[in-house]
Amino acid sequence: MAYEYPQAGKSAQPEVKKALERFRRLPEKEKEFTPVLWWLTGGQSTQAFKMTKRDAGYVDHPVDGAQCSLCKFAYFSMYEKKYICSQVVGEIFPEDVCKLFEG
Repeated sequence: MAYEYPQAGKSAQPEVKKALERFRRLPEKEKEFTPVLWWLTGGQSTQAFKMTKRDAGYVDHPVDGAQCSLCKFAYFSMYEKKYICSQVVGEIFPEDVCKLFEG
C-alpha cells in the first residue's frame, strides 16, 4: 500500500529505524491517514524540514510548461483547504513553479 513507505529508513539512524517499525505496526486505518513524516515528528509541523520559497526559486507563473499543479511534490490539503508542497514552506498555487519541479 502507498502508505507503507518500503524504502524509508533503509540507511537511517537506529532510532529512526525503530520509529519506522513502530509506525508500520500502527492499525491500517491510522497509517492510511497519517503521513510518516508527520508521525515521526510527533505530530509537529514539518515546515522546519522544508526549503523556503526563495531558496527553491519559486515564481508566480509557469516556466516551460512546468507548474505546481503538475508536480509530484504538490497536493491539495483537505485539512488546510489549500495547496501545499512536501518540499517548500507555506501555501503554493497551482499555476506557480519552482526549481524543484518534478512531473
